[in-house]
Formats: sequence, C-alpha cells, structure tokens
Amino acid sequence: MAIGVDAGCKLTIEYANVDVSASSYLSEIFGSRAILGGLDSMLIVRDSNLHAKGEKGAISNFNRGILLSFCNVTYPSVVKKIKGSYYESNGKNLAKEITIKSLTKINEVRKR
Repeated sequence: MAIGVDAGCKLTIEYANVDVSASSYLSEIFGSRAILGGLDSMLIVRDSNLHAKGEKGAISNFNRGILLSFCNVTYPSVVKKIKGSYYESNGKNLAKEITIKSLTKINEVRKR
C-alpha cells in the first residue's frame, strides 16, 4: 500500500501506528514511493510511529513541509529534510526507508 496526497492537501497522522510500503508494482502511480505529496501538500506526524519504505523513496514531495510533533526520525540515524523530502545523508538520493517513532506512549488512553 502506498499513500498519495492530492495537491493542496494535508495528511495528518495522529496517535497512530502506520506501516507503508511501495514496490515497483505502484511505480506508474506513485513512482515506487511510499508516501508521495502533491503540489502544495503538507505532512504532519503527531505522536505516532511511522515506517515508510519505497524502492525509489520513502517520503517525498511535501513542498509545504513535513512537521513532526512529539516524534522524531530514528532510522536512518542521519537524514536530510530538503524541500519536503527525506534524503540520505549525502543529500542527493531520496531515503528509501524512514522510521519515525513517538516520544510518548501512544497506546495509552488519551483524555481530551
């Protein structure tokens, strides 16, 4: 399963455990990317665990930005966020796998 975000839209992953993977089967639609943003799209990950893996890239094209709240990238240990995409440490190749971990215990019952 891959996730595509329409132009001008925002994808919010909140208090969740999400595992997304894309293979060459989806290459015509998503370019073998796990989470692909459209023009003027944004990704918000709040207090969640997210694992994204794509043959051509894990998370890319969120030109309005990627916001992590109460979580951080744990794998790979060094990535670069450039223009709404996660790149390998060299800054040239899209990271093919990204793991984001919550900084809290997301499975606890939340009072709002």
